[in-house]
Amino acid sequence: LALLVCLLGAVLIALAFYQFRQHKTSVHPMEFSADTSLLTTGVFARTRNPIYLGMLIFMLGLAFIFGDILAFLPCLAFFLWINYWQISVEEVHLKRRFGAAYTQYCQQVRRWF
Repeated sequence: LALLVCLLGAVLIALAFYQFRQHKTSVHPMEFSADTSLLTTGVFARTRNPIYLGMLIFMLGLAFIFGDILAFLPCLAFFLWINYWQISVEEVHLKRRFGAAYTQYCQQVRRWF
């Protein structure tokens, strides 16, 4: 079961990367000048952050594999860091870059799931 959780996380990440490549826009969150498209379809229709969500799901799968409660601490640290520092910086940029379209997208699609 834990391996399936890891696989789910990896598939989610791969689908998001595929969409970035398909739309010829940057995957790297700090290459703001390379953002050419606001992705709102596919996995981005379900979560605004499928790569981060995929990473968290993968990490949770690993924590289950290790079978130790302490293995979940990095998952919590990752979630807190990404949610409160990384994503918030990216959202400010995306709002500036895409304006009302991004605001509407945020109202329709949750940050995580």
